[in-house]
Amino acid sequence: QQVPEEILGRMLSALEADGLIRQSNDDPPGFLPARSLSRIQLIDILRSSRDAEDPSLENSFRSDERVANLLRDIERDYEARLGECSLADFLSHGTEEK
Repeated sequence: QQVPEEILGRMLSALEADGLIRQSNDDPPGFLPARSLSRIQLIDILRSSRDAEDPSLENSFRSDERVANLLRDIERDYEARLGECSLADFLSHGTEEK
């Protein structure tokens, strides 16, 4: 299944703004990691993906206190699970417990 161009564009823009990827000099340009894969944390990718979400949806979800609290708890769970796992770690071993 293909990702709609608008969503893909927002995601690439968010990753680039967060310093996780950069455009290549190719024609047409591609995208490359902006730093070593061992220095890109999975939690940073997750946060960038959230930056790419439609802001009107985020505001409507967070306007309910119970939903906002649940989303904060989920964020803490993500951080605990992903810890310091880098993209390189994930690609070579996954995020299983050591």
